[in-house]
Amino acid sequence: MGPALDLAGFAHLVHSAAASGSDKGGQPGNNSATAAMPVQYLEWVQSGLHVVTPNKKFMSGPLARYQQLQALCAASGRQFKYEEQ
Repeated sequence: MGPALDLAGFAHLVHSAAASGSDKGGQPGNNSATAAMPVQYLEWVQSGLHVVTPNKKFMSGPLARYQQLQALCAASGRQFKYEEQ
């Protein structure tokens, strides 16, 4: 079994990359099957990141959370792409 997932460290790395001033923005990719990572998606989009993932945990959660993410994406111009897209 590999090392424990360091969500705080990963989130810091993603936010640091986004803050670097790249005109392409940040785009974290979540290829894990963990339920812990998708809770970060709202925060990432709010901070200006795009999210790309095959992880279905976010999509199987509360509908209100998905609707909130879609509204954030529409308002910010950020994208949330998942396996079916």
